[in-house]
Amino acid sequence: MQADASNLYSSFTIVDSPTNDQLREVDALTIAAAGKITGIENLHKAKSIDDMTFIARLDTVLTEYKSNISRMILGNPSSAAAYYAVFQKINDYLIFNPYDKKRLCNVWSSCHIME
Repeated sequence: MQADASNLYSSFTIVDSPTNDQLREVDALTIAAAGKITGIENLHKAKSIDDMTFIARLDTVLTEYKSNISRMILGNPSSAAAYYAVFQKINDYLIFNPYDKKRLCNVWSSCHIME
């Protein structure tokens, strides 16, 4: 394990750990999507974009994020990274609702995982 003591969470790495790499990828995708969404929200609040443009841009960011995360989840549904990805929030909103089995089954290739 390697890390910078002043920024342990963001700087730690575990050498030769595919799980650690996947968790970091989830974090990177979530942080990037949150940044884009915050930018879109700020434009909307400043009235630089109208409601329809706001919704379209938000939908684009969320669709891209869900597509990337879904590939990771479906790649190994029982992995720590898959479970971690399902519980990620962007601006306090769950993107995948793990408490709604019906919708989560659309992400997972089979629903027996959640039953």
